[in-house]
Amino acid sequence: MEPSTLGILTLYALLGIALLTLWLRHQAVLRQRERMRDKMGSLQGDLSDTSQRLDLLSRGVDTVLSETPEVHGLLDAHKSLESAETLLFEQGVNVSSSESCAIATHAAKTILQHYPGLVSDEGQKEVIPGLLPLVERLDAILNEAEMQAEDLELNGDEHRRLGELFHGIDRIIRASDFYRQAHSLSAEDAEALKALATIQREEGDVETLDHSLERLLAIDPDDVAVL
Repeated sequence: MEPSTLGILTLYALLGIALLTLWLRHQAVLRQRERMRDKMGSLQGDLSDTSQRLDLLSRGVDTVLSETPEVHGLLDAHKSLESAETLLFEQGVNVSSSESCAIATHAAKTILQHYPGLVSDEGQKEVIPGLLPLVERLDAILNEAEMQAEDLELNGDEHRRLGELFHGIDRIIRASDFYRQAHSLSAEDAEALKALATIQREEGDVETLDHSLERLLAIDPDDVAVL
């Protein structure tokens, strides 16, 4: 066989092998595309089913809470706490001290919107159901961010009301901190100081209790009930 003929046959053989390889790869790509199409169809079905379930759940929540709008409003507080946790701890970006305080302050004020601190006919300050678990989350945020009452941009009344909420979940140290800050900002408001004195009496902290009672009597000398 002539060398030129052998060379041509070899070239054809190589071209045939190359074409066969390309065809096999093409078939593999087609099979992979079919598998992906099947998976996408299955995923789309799952997403559609999940969407329907979430819609049903959402409508169910709206129906259940339709007669208790004050509880339904707690969803806003939940979203605010979620945002605070994300911004402060989950972004992987350093947040300045002032920004951290502003974020925590916004979350605290959102909670306070649902606790005006009003006294009921029974003489108790009402806390709507579902609020205290959100207060626990706020306490966890403040702990992780290493914040104290003075770090939040709140007025005296707001500090006192937050102190009452922390007191309600037995965060005694946190409650005392907020009561002190409330008294510092509103020295003539005896409520925070009375609450602080109650904690000091329960804790057996006689020295600081005496100091608190002296300040209470300075505010209202006729209020002997504080003794």
